Amino acid sequence: MKIEKTTIDKFIAEDGREFYSQIECEEYEKSLVPFVIKPEWIERHQKQVAENEKVKIIALDCMVQGEKYILTDLYFEILPQLEFLRKRMTVQRLSALIKQLWLEGLVDRTEEHRQAYFIKL
Repeated sequence: MKIEKTTIDKFIAEDGREFYSQIECEEYEKSLVPFVIKPEWIERHQKQVAENEKVKIIALDCMVQGEKYILTDLYFEILPQLEFLRKRMTVQRLSALIKQLWLEGLVDRTEEHRQAYFIKL
């Protein structure tokens, strides 16, 4: 880390940006250090992705083709099958997963009277 002080009480970082205090300059240079990905994070992320895929498969299996589902009804319908995720499964998480299914084209979304319904295609 190379910090130069100019005559007008400005500090210049290595990439040429100017700061009025040395602390700001040092904090800026620390923020430029690349983020180090830890192996534990990669394992945890892969586990979460695998859990999400299982939940999407279970949600699709629970849905009957052509029948309308509200998120909360679908949540309580699939909750008994999600024993491995009971404490970490929320309606918000299910909402995000159903939205992924909708973006993938496996589920259709309709809205009636300001209520969203999901239909298995």
